[in-house]
Amino acid sequence: VEDEAAGEEPAAEGAEDAEDDEDDYGDSDFDEDFEDESVADGGVEDEAAVEGESEEEAALRIQAAARGRRDRRRVAKKRREKEEGDAAVKMQSAARGRAARKEVAAKRAAKEESDQNDAAVKMQSAARGRAARKRAAAKRAERRAAAEAAGEE
Repeated sequence: VEDEAAGEEPAAEGAEDAEDDEDDYGDSDFDEDFEDESVADGGVEDEAAVEGESEEEAALRIQAAARGRRDRRRVAKKRREKEEGDAAVKMQSAARGRAARKEVAAKRAAKEESDQNDAAVKMQSAARGRAARKRAAAKRAERRAAAEAAGEE
């Protein structure tokens, strides 16, 4: 009866570890991986007899292995999450870079268009000024010619 009680206690702790693992990481395979090694199946008793290990030592070894596996999975999951986060940061950075380059190109194009418009306005203004001066000179010449013609009569 004591052997059964001793055998159930490590299994209960292992079950709690499995529940913790499932709660934290949704890994329901955790306890299934160690079912074959449970005391009830006789796996630990056979190993204990061969190695001269007590059931308590065997249970502790199994629990340590379970904790090690759980912790390796946690570390692997954290590593994956970090890599995914790093990848997301790189993608966001690339997207922001593309957007910034696009914005700079649009601003350059707008400035070029504005500069061309300003140049066209200056050229048109110069052409209108030249035409106005030419018309004014023609009117002055016409008045002079009219004044000379009136003075000769």
